[in-house]
Amino acid sequence: MRHWVYMLRCYKGSEMKCHYVGRTNNILRRMNQHQKNVKEKRVDKFTGRFDYVELVWLKVCEDLEESKEIEMSVKKYTYEQKVELVGNVIL
Repeated sequence: MRHWVYMLRCYKGSEMKCHYVGRTNNILRRMNQHQKNVKEKRVDKFTGRFDYVELVWLKVCEDLEESKEIEMSVKKYTYEQKVELVGNVIL
């Protein structure tokens, strides 16, 4: 089954505050969940603490194990490494 690893930029007002890295087996459903959290200000959910989230990076994986490995690796990246990763990919 196909999985995705993705990165969001999270904003407060017009200021980018952080990157969020996650994985899913249904990217459309997951993005809808993030957008719903933002819209409803669900502060119990990480993305619900922000005013706006933007999908900036997406990697398709062939299985769950590959997606777990990539997610854990990208989560350890520095801010600069994440910016470089996003800068080298066009959605």
